[in-house]
Amino acid sequence: MADVFISYSQRAPEPTHALAAALVQHGIDAWFDINLLPGDAFGKVLNDEIDRAKAVITIWSRPALASTWVPAESQRP
Repeated sequence: MADVFISYSQRAPEPTHALAAALVQHGIDAWFDINLLPGDAFGKVLNDEIDRAKAVITIWSRPALASTWVPAESQRP
């Protein structure tokens, strides 16, 4: 279980990598979809990770605004 789930667009990945690295440096475990394994059911894994995370951070970029996944992940109850 990650402390933080990071929602972002793969079309603008760099802020995500930098944020995840900074969080890890501060002892906070961060998860984003770079951790998916081949054969994983994408939607189920994302939902499970969001459900288990203590917090969700959304990186809003222009590509994220046009994404189907980013708004859906950010609006989960």
